[in-house]
Amino acid sequence: MKKQTLFLNPLIAASALLVGVVAYAADSDGNWIWTTPGRNGGPERQSVLSLKADGSRLTGKISTPGRDGKPVDTQIANGTVEGKRLSFEVVRVFNGNTNSATYTGTVADGQITGKFETVRNGQTQSRDWVAKNAGTQTEAAAITVVAPKPGYDENGHKIVNETHYKEISVAEAVKFLADHPDAIILDARSPEEYAVGHLPNAKNYNLTDDATYKDVLATITDKTKSYVVHSAVGHYRTVRALEYFEANHFDRVVAIDGGFRAWKDAGQPIVKDKVAAASSLAGVWTWSSPGRNGAPDRTNTLTLAVEDSKLTGTLSAPGRGGQESAASIADGVVAGGEQVSFLVAREFNGNVVTNKYTGRIVGNRIAGKVEFTRNGEAQLRDWEAIRADLR
Repeated sequence: MKKQTLFLNPLIAASALLVGVVAYAADSDGNWIWTTPGRNGGPERQSVLSLKADGSRLTGKISTPGRDGKPVDTQIANGTVEGKRLSFEVVRVFNGNTNSATYTGTVADGQITGKFETVRNGQTQSRDWVAKNAGTQTEAAAITVVAPKPGYDENGHKIVNETHYKEISVAEAVKFLADHPDAIILDARSPEEYAVGHLPNAKNYNLTDDATYKDVLATITDKTKSYVVHSAVGHYRTVRALEYFEANHFDRVVAIDGGFRAWKDAGQPIVKDKVAAASSLAGVWTWSSPGRNGAPDRTNTLTLAVEDSKLTGTLSAPGRGGQESAASIADGVVAGGEQVSFLVAREFNGNVVTNKYTGRIVGNRIAGKVEFTRNGEAQLRDWEAIRADLR
């Protein structure tokens, strides 16, 4: 009996491999659903994810209950699929605050299993994520919103000072600090907020995170000192500090009414940590631009990295066909710890269009201008990006 050798045509093998990859990518197509616990004892909240793969690119939307309980759609960004592995980002903006989450997972047995990560106060938090096939459902179920009880915000944080400590005006705070030169100024904001501007001689005690703020406060033990407390606007982080001081019988404590914002608006001196401020540029920033020909607004997602004064990263935005398109930034520079500039070049129909972005770090925003050429004429527009990975 002759021994036969079977040779597989390389083209056929490659085609078979490609078909397998495409089939895997197609596994992610469809609608996927999961639930998360409700806020402040409220009902569970559905999330419905609708995905469509085109090669390695993944697009779609996520439907979740909004602030009023009605479902709201948010487009995903930077979606990719490779085999059965997928990843994408979700960025939401509310009242000037932006939250972003990165989802990764594996499609198998009719569900997606993986992790989603959020960045809060500069720290990454990770949780398990399991989404099941939702069939034809594309919209999350509406929920009845539980209104926060008086004196609390929507996240259940107490925002009303019920301690015996006085909240004083900026002018009174200036006088208090002059009369008590050894007073400790307790800045209860996050390190990122502190880096881009703080009161002279202030000490940063980050009271933002629910899980760690008590441990931070426990490090304050000197009752012989006077304390001037402030947060961003004088809400829950200030209350946390005042309640700690009262529970532990500290005598000389006041809070600045209106917090850092009131101090800054009053024209009082501010110190900026230029190195830290420049480093705080690293992360995700978003802004909206008007859609073309009456189309919905377009969400732009800027991901930055900083090394010394060099700025690198990518800008992702919906392309002409609605698909996400990412472009690397060029000539990125940080000057003086707060001035930013970079170029973004995109090609369309054989033409290269270059936008020049310049701006200044202002808190959790970059505010400035974008220059571009249209129909042979240079144009200039306002540009404001909001930090997407801080609360």
